[in-house]
Amino acid sequence: MKDLSTREKPVKITTSSIGKSIKQLTLIEKNADKLPRTMAYIDSVKESVTDFQKRRINWSVKHLKDEELEFWKIVRKAGIRESFYLDLDEEIMTLLNHQHE
Repeated sequence: MKDLSTREKPVKITTSSIGKSIKQLTLIEKNADKLPRTMAYIDSVKESVTDFQKRRINWSVKHLKDEELEFWKIVRKAGIRESFYLDLDEEIMTLLNHQHE
């Protein structure tokens, strides 16, 4: 899990991404019912779409630290679709306001 959250470009933490990173995706998928503690752990760490987008926004701000931060630059670098702007507007505006302090 730690490896997934520290990669250069963010990867959404899902059952599939965890399985692929440990090269045991098939085992996890086919034997999920026999691995209740493993599946409980995975369920506790996997990200929602919004959580992942917030992490991508924070990642993009860190990568744009030498530039003047603007809303459009942040969402472009983070790869956020326009349909999600409203849900993330507050998060982005908070980061923009912190830069100007």
